[in-house]
Amino acid sequence: MSASYEIIVHLTKPDLPASQRREALKRFAYENRWVPSDEIEDYPGTEGFANGHLVVEHGLNNTAVISFLKNDHPYGTLTENEKLRILAISYNNLVEWHLFPDMSGLTRVFNRVKSLQDGTEYISLSQHEDVWRAEAFDRIIGRRPNPNIRGLDDALMATISYWKRVLPGELRVSLANENISALFNGIIFARALEDYNRRRNPNSKRSLVEKWLAGGEQIGTICDCIKACIAEFSQQEVPSDVLQEDKLRVYDALDRETVLRIFIDFYDNKFAPYQYDFCLMSKQALSRICEHYVSFLAKENSSQLTFFEDLPKELLNRTSGLVFTPQYIARFFARYLKENLTPIVFRGLRTVDPACGSGIFLRTLLEMQCDPLQEVDMIQPTCDAFSNLMAVDKDENACQLTRLSLQLLHLVLTNRFARHLNIVAVDALKYFWDHMDELRGSYDAVITNPPFVKWEHMLPNQREILTSYLGNLRKGKPDLSLGFLKIGMELTRERGYLLFVFPHSLLMAENAQKLRKEIFRTYWIRYLVDLSDIDVFEGIGTYVILLIIQKKPATSELSPPAVIIRCKAFPGDALQAALEGKRICTDIYDIYEIPQISFADEIWQVLPPRHAALKTKLDNHPSLDTFLNIRVGFNTGANPIFIRAVSDIPKDEKEIYIPYLQDREMRRYCVPNRTGQMVFYPYVDKRKITKADLAKKYPQTWAYLVRNKESLGKRQAVKKKDCEWWSPERARLPQNMLRPKIVTPHLVLFSKFSIDLKGKYGISRSPLMYLKESGDKPELLFYYLAVMNSSVIYWQLATLSHRYSKGYIMLEPKTLKKLRVPDPNDISPNTMRELQELVRQQITKTDLTRDSKIDKIVAGLYRLSEEECNEIGMNANHGLG
Repeated sequence: MSASYEIIVHLTKPDLPASQRREALKRFAYENRWVPSDEIEDYPGTEGFANGHLVVEHGLNNTAVISFLKNDHPYGTLTENEKLRILAISYNNLVEWHLFPDMSGLTRVFNRVKSLQDGTEYISLSQHEDVWRAEAFDRIIGRRPNPNIRGLDDALMATISYWKRVLPGELRVSLANENISALFNGIIFARALEDYNRRRNPNSKRSLVEKWLAGGEQIGTICDCIKACIAEFSQQEVPSDVLQEDKLRVYDALDRETVLRIFIDFYDNKFAPYQYDFCLMSKQALSRICEHYVSFLAKENSSQLTFFEDLPKELLNRTSGLVFTPQYIARFFARYLKENLTPIVFRGLRTVDPACGSGIFLRTLLEMQCDPLQEVDMIQPTCDAFSNLMAVDKDENACQLTRLSLQLLHLVLTNRFARHLNIVAVDALKYFWDHMDELRGSYDAVITNPPFVKWEHMLPNQREILTSYLGNLRKGKPDLSLGFLKIGMELTRERGYLLFVFPHSLLMAENAQKLRKEIFRTYWIRYLVDLSDIDVFEGIGTYVILLIIQKKPATSELSPPAVIIRCKAFPGDALQAALEGKRICTDIYDIYEIPQISFADEIWQVLPPRHAALKTKLDNHPSLDTFLNIRVGFNTGANPIFIRAVSDIPKDEKEIYIPYLQDREMRRYCVPNRTGQMVFYPYVDKRKITKADLAKKYPQTWAYLVRNKESLGKRQAVKKKDCEWWSPERARLPQNMLRPKIVTPHLVLFSKFSIDLKGKYGISRSPLMYLKESGDKPELLFYYLAVMNSSVIYWQLATLSHRYSKGYIMLEPKTLKKLRVPDPNDISPNTMRELQELVRQQITKTDLTRDSKIDKIVAGLYRLSEEECNEIGMNANHGLG
């Protein structure tokens, strides 16, 4: 008889004493390899038929609630109301799966369907003998049903969003975000206190609703009612930074029925059959809900006056760098610290988040530091952990949500509010610039998801501060996230940790080169997680890495290896496996170690061993720029003016225009016979024409340019006197543009190199390549065209290039120059003739079979084995689009 069976027998006894439940729940989790994030011995309304509940992790997410029903109340015998009551535990923890083990197997329930029967299945031990164990979770849940009721976060946010949008209409005033935040923070805070009290004193009261209906002199406004509710359930003085009475006064004019409806909406879930439980949310789900809550209302400007204003739209300002951090990332960072420090050191960490948002990182860390399931009295360590943190964000609303979230967690853990939370609403760069002398080297951990704001999207004062702060570590046009990296590097003490979410460009971007070098000099890279194949931020289009680095000690020590994770799917599972010490290569993710010296190069290429060996083999070949000049096309600075439809070009003036080939018109191997646009190109007989020649010989074009003079004169190049107002900024010389060449789009999903044999097309900004040898030899360009469209080159591009939005690869000359190609001088004449003839045929008529044959010949020129061909994805036919 297994230990798990004996534990379940014990946990399902009808008369199990409450004093024995906690230990039994812990034993079940340990025996079956579940990672519990919360344990609930009694839940109001379930005491008569359940003996306790575990909230458990799987893949670093809260994945399920496990409840132990008394053996005289199996799940099938529960009433509908009893089922809804117990499933509210998982629902309010933002968990979709609820598991009910018994002595023969378990019942698994998916709680996001209207008909609970549709989401319920019994799995017996005969079907899965390990049915109680964490490893069996993915198998026992089977295929996830299609949910037809909203999840907790969507339901609550839909309620909040509705009231955000309709209240300004009744008040006839615009509501600042601070007022909106104060209202919902106050209601959530009051509801959390009420539900927390309900855990100790079960009841069915609705305090906010009942107090509002009772009215009286003391309850005249929504602020009065919230205060009265808080006072009923807390004898302590509520921190002033949580309940902002001054910002609630704007709601004094609301109709009493409106206020009543608002309060009711925070008890009754209109989108699901479960009651809200803000006490449960406060322990597990609130941090994720708050991530969605940190969004703004934006009202479209209109000059038209209306009697009833349109409802404002809820928008997310992505250029500000605001994104929602998935829970598995916050859990990964916190778990890493927990498992790499002793318990007492972990509980005593001094931690700062310089871009806290809703506080998800700090809250997740605190949940682990202050876990009440530990063997020591956690009251004082919990108070110390809260006092050891600092949070900074330039958005006061984000800071307010962090205060709310952390105060509620503190209340749940200690039965009292935190005396003080060090949460500051300021611009982090300026704040730490002004206070770094006193804060330098004072934190054990800096943990954050910094704003990813490009230089072009920053305000002038932000650029100035960032430039000054980076100092000699600045290069080019830095992203704002690099400023936060510098902050973290200065704040950490010896052996301290930085745990950051970063754009994938940190690994190779030129503007981060000096910071990479400084990291290598002063830090150990402990974990680098490449999530560039994962849509981490749900449609934002930013590809990210997770970086954990540790400040080197002053004394010389043996450098630890860096753990690298490259993940294509299931990131939570991959991170969990890495934390468990697994080093494994699968079709879904790779986990391996590399020495610290691997980060000495200017670009960080963190390839798994099998890829590193392949790269070493390819590096034996010369680089592409040994044979080809690699440039970019023209830059007019005003394409809408200089690029014109063919039909708009004066017939007698076409010699100062050339056909224009757009990126989207480029194909594999061949260019189109004609295009519908031409670009103004002020060269005749390879000599640039003068302004006088233009006005005299090409009067219609001159008149057209004069009509657009105002717009053309606003270009920065004109203001700096780098070009004349009528001229394109950089037209490219005819000898470098109008010649046989290979062209490709700037952004590609697959290899798309084509040959412009006649040299007639102009291209804009995208790369172009032509032979370095004197004289143009089309036959030799055919060879390079075959190589550039091969799977080997695509693999190199995918390894070396910047990742861009929606999976595109950005092709730049500096990347193309580094590509390794077989030396044409080493190729036998027969093979060269065969390859060139195949390319000639492919230019005339595309054929997939022929394309595959070309690919195989090129792989042979690189001397790749069949295994290596599979490794670069030849079977995936990257180039066939």
